[in-house]
Amino acid sequence: MTSPTTSVVFRRTDGDLPRTIEQSSESVPKPEELGSSDVLIKIHAVSLNFRDVAMLNGRYPVEVEQRGIPCSDCAAEVIAVGPAVRDFVVGDRVAPIFDLNNLTGHEDGPMKALGGDVAGVLREYAVFSESVLVHLPKHLTWEEAATITCAGVTAWNALDTPTSARKGATALLQGTGGVSIFALLLCLASGIKPIITSSSDEKLESIKKLDPRISGINYKTTADQKAEILRATDGKGVDFVVNNTGAASIPDDIGFLSQKGGTVSLVGFLDGASPNWNPNALMALMSKAAKLKGVAVGSKLDYQRLNEFLEEKKVNLGSVIDRVFSFQDSKAAFDYLYSVLPHDTYGRDLGLFVADKLPYVLGTNISGVVEEIGAKVEDYKIGSRVFGIGNPLFPQPDFSGLQQYALLAPEGYARIPDTVSFEEASSFPVNAVTSAAALFHPKGLAFAAPFANSTEPDISQDLPPNSQRSLVIIGGGSNVGKLAIQFARLAGILKIIVIASAKNEAHLRQLGATHVVDRYLKDEAIAAEVKKILDDDKGPLSIYDS
Repeated sequence: MTSPTTSVVFRRTDGDLPRTIEQSSESVPKPEELGSSDVLIKIHAVSLNFRDVAMLNGRYPVEVEQRGIPCSDCAAEVIAVGPAVRDFVVGDRVAPIFDLNNLTGHEDGPMKALGGDVAGVLREYAVFSESVLVHLPKHLTWEEAATITCAGVTAWNALDTPTSARKGATALLQGTGGVSIFALLLCLASGIKPIITSSSDEKLESIKKLDPRISGINYKTTADQKAEILRATDGKGVDFVVNNTGAASIPDDIGFLSQKGGTVSLVGFLDGASPNWNPNALMALMSKAAKLKGVAVGSKLDYQRLNEFLEEKKVNLGSVIDRVFSFQDSKAAFDYLYSVLPHDTYGRDLGLFVADKLPYVLGTNISGVVEEIGAKVEDYKIGSRVFGIGNPLFPQPDFSGLQQYALLAPEGYARIPDTVSFEEASSFPVNAVTSAAALFHPKGLAFAAPFANSTEPDISQDLPPNSQRSLVIIGGGSNVGKLAIQFARLAGILKIIVIASAKNEAHLRQLGATHVVDRYLKDEAIAAEVKKILDDDKGPLSIYDS
């Protein structure tokens, strides 16, 4: 096998949020240059997790390596080994573990997590010590095997290694993300009855078709989840809760447990990391002799035992995979995972705005070059640089953006200024309309707009000028929030108080914020800070939650 000299690598970009990834070419050590215990691997497949995009949009609660290589989950082939390597040979199917410091589960010291504070696996070739590699199940495809490292090991530990579960055990799996679907498959393979939740009846019905033992609960339309869980478990409650949403729901999770000895595993933070509940809620944990555990993936030993279980039971992991992208399309895979706009995510995951208009193409923000024009178009010509909004309420394939060519309705596009790139312009339409309407529309906050030919506020409201009014923007670090800050600055608003992560303060002040309050403070502290900033201001205060 010819030894590679270079590797295509994707790294996180620097700069403003949300960040993206960019491709580069980096050198690969020659086999004779490997350390005595080093293994050179060729990466055949990489899978994405929520944490990977959370790092790009500022939602990951832990600091990460600047311009680091993202992703933790891969399936790879051994290309070359160092002279002291004994456990692996050329051609072996392998993967590195998630936390390079966690071999047995008893090591002290900080986590060294792939794709976070150490280089990840979104690259063609990589070198790892043999001590952090595991053998992959032989019956799985490269794509299936690439889903195990984070989601698989997390699910394994969240279920307390399901091979030890009592007969007739049940598990509540929150959401339909990678960890929950992996946990579902482990439950089925080990005899645990799974109950999975989603806000989509269609998605629940699709999942339930995998096996008749699966129960589903729509948490949006079910008024009393506990009653439904008790009904599904013959009044007993569940033995396991796999919590993907965050600390806020822990009291409810404890209530879902059976009367003795259940486990709530906190594995995710989709709804944030702040608990916002009374500590007395934990009394039920004691009375039930239950266990609350945090799961930060697991050790090499856990990974090995999971792989042995998967191979013994011949567990197929195809249902964990949503979609496959080519390696060169890695950026598109990231965009797909969080779809840039909530509108697109809701269309993809929940069916909102879609109705029966299928196929449904994602992409509401559009920028590009005019290729053809209608007979009545006068202000634009072929070759004009334009941006606009795809039809957001009744999307049709021709009017959505994630495709090579798209149509724009006449009321929904404008010319891109020469100083603005296509990438910058594509972030503007929906976000700008959302923030501008909230700030300047008479039925919104009714600030006087700084735009030519704009609709003035209703003078009957008898509001003072913008220079005597202050504005609080909640979520100023979001795309909509950032535009609201800039609009507020252009409008000459007196005080622009932004509630956002303190680490973004310098950037937000550059955009126009006069004050930044850390969103991670307690609610009472945030309110006190805002009151302190306002001091003796007599003008009205407006609040915009972006």
